[in-house]
Amino acid sequence: MTTSSGVIIVTGANGGLGSAISKTIGTSPDSLAFHGIYTVRNVETATALAAALTHAKPDHQHDVVALDLSKLANVRAVAASINTRVANNSLPPIRALILNAAFQEHTTQTFTDDGYDMSFQSNYLSHWMLTLLLLQSMDKEHGRIVVVSSCGHEQVPTRNTLLISRDG
Repeated sequence: MTTSSGVIIVTGANGGLGSAISKTIGTSPDSLAFHGIYTVRNVETATALAAALTHAKPDHQHDVVALDLSKLANVRAVAASINTRVANNSLPPIRALILNAAFQEHTTQTFTDDGYDMSFQSNYLSHWMLTLLLLQSMDKEHGRIVVVSSCGHEQVPTRNTLLISRDG
């Protein structure tokens, strides 16, 4: 088994926020405690992630994995690979699954080969499937799932904001 105490998976690790998350993981004082799995659509063109990882501590264990959320078969394959590695103890259980990847079309609508709207599949369906498939490899006591979200899809700025406080 690896020396790390958990795996942190980041989807969309080549984007602005994703590469910043990955850089933070790789440079944190606890970076040696976690094995990073940074997923990108295309490993060869993941220049923002590569730049972010140049700042990582030299002993930070990590993998850059191709994950195309527009292909459900690819989501299944990546999850199966991670589950196999956790089951055979070449990776520790997942401590955090950070669902950060996003896709948005403003003026067109395209469909995936699976027959779903590209935005729906990439932003929701594939993340949901990935989460369900990886549950068996989550750290049962300390594992966390983090969903990164935005209201950037709103065409008109929202004026009403719901605030929830302890006082009701």
